[in-house]
Amino acid sequence: MRVLVLLMLCVGLAARPTHAQSLEWDGPQLDAMREVVRAFNQTNPHAITVQLVGKSSSGRLLGALADPDPADALPNVVGGVFPSNADNLLRDGLTLGLDPYLAHPQWGIAPADRAAIDEGTVSAFRALGQQGAWPLGLSLNVLAVNRALLAQAGVTAQPDTLEALVQAACAAASQTTPRGQAIRGFPLTLTLGDFETLVAAQQGAPLYDVASGQFGFASEGSKQVLRALAELTARDCAYDAGGQYDDSRDFAYGLTPFAFTSTAGLPFIEDDILDSASGLTDWTFMPAPGALPTVTVYVRGVALTPHGTPAQQLAAWLFIRHLTTPEAQATWAAGLSYQPVNAQAYALLPPDLLTANPPTMPSPSCWRAMWWAMAMSNRRCSSRCWSRP
Repeated sequence: MRVLVLLMLCVGLAARPTHAQSLEWDGPQLDAMREVVRAFNQTNPHAITVQLVGKSSSGRLLGALADPDPADALPNVVGGVFPSNADNLLRDGLTLGLDPYLAHPQWGIAPADRAAIDEGTVSAFRALGQQGAWPLGLSLNVLAVNRALLAQAGVTAQPDTLEALVQAACAAASQTTPRGQAIRGFPLTLTLGDFETLVAAQQGAPLYDVASGQFGFASEGSKQVLRALAELTARDCAYDAGGQYDDSRDFAYGLTPFAFTSTAGLPFIEDDILDSASGLTDWTFMPAPGALPTVTVYVRGVALTPHGTPAQQLAAWLFIRHLTTPEAQATWAAGLSYQPVNAQAYALLPPDLLTANPPTMPSPSCWRAMWWAMAMSNRRCSSRCWSRP
């Protein structure tokens, strides 16, 4: 189950916590966020207690703010915030700007601590002239690859082009699983982000033109991707995987050789592999294939809501501030494969998490994103991973 995090702070500063309900839930995010919350509750000097409230999807999480259930306690901090929705959340009054807290001499972030936080991820959440949310981590859009299934189909090289991807999917579609189930080919459940990542790999133009406010699919890169998808369909090497995340679940079950996912989605795939008893071990992920192999970087953030007293809102901000400390960032990254936005967190990551020395500059540049993607890939499949020269 995909579980995103709602947070409810139930006390003001310098006060003992009052009783509040909390909900338990399953999923890979639980242990990591629970550990972050536990550390904050035990170490903050203001007697602030954070309780977790679960929602089963990002849409439901934000929907709880827009159309709250009278029976539910309203949260003080909400996750599932991205640069694409931060301005709308602010405009609709569902979240609060953070500038007063950032500028506060006592409750803001010290300059030395702020210098370690990637400024590009901070500026990504500037909305309507103010800081609309605070970065939590980076995830990278990548293509998961079942190496064992491709090898069974006679594909021994990484499919580095769209043509090779089509041929590999069609070769795999003629196979069956050890349980006799038919392999379904390439899943057509592509998000707009997946499609644009493929277009970018063909050096195509961005789908959205900021100046005109229009989407366009006329670039040669878009046409190449559409032709490849049409060929997959015509050759019966593709299928409709259904709803969101169904393609990655099929991948975990060994029913498709490919699935777009994110580095932050890997723990979910691992859980599905265990649940399905598919025995899938020889798998990795790669950039979107094309002339310019591409991963897309997504910044995830958290925001402050207008619920609660001013003291509770301040307490909520102090927890948001805590989320980008090196310790909290390391816990979040180790548990969920999110790339830290605090450069000091890399030194605190478990030694077996990474397979290369971490970069020293706190910048989400393309080379650093690719390094994180390959580090997470190597973490999953050891020396069997494909690598580019």
